Amino acid sequence: MTVRLSILSFILVHRFTIRSSSCSVLSTESSCLATAGVILAGAMMTLQDSFSIVDLLMGFMTITNLIAIIWLSPRVVVLLNDYRRQRKEHKDPVFSKSVLPKEQQDDIECW
Repeated sequence: MTVRLSILSFILVHRFTIRSSSCSVLSTESSCLATAGVILAGAMMTLQDSFSIVDLLMGFMTITNLIAIIWLSPRVVVLLNDYRRQRKEHKDPVFSKSVLPKEQQDDIECW
């Protein structure tokens, strides 16, 4: 029974993943195997084990986000000061990358 439910859930998740995404990367054979592996592993592990893995992955995600926040904070401070200046002048705040130092302007491709 568990094997049948695992196979059925794999088929449903895999079909949904391929149809709901316009990214052709998700339709590769390796993603099919990865999806099957995650579904089968999740069906066979205990709830406590799955929560432990989720906690570990959330920790890695938190560390990654903290690094990104620290890396972006100089830009944020400059842009926040410009925003506050524009609000103080009773203007509708508009982003302009010319407010940033020249070396940081080159990294901005879109807003």
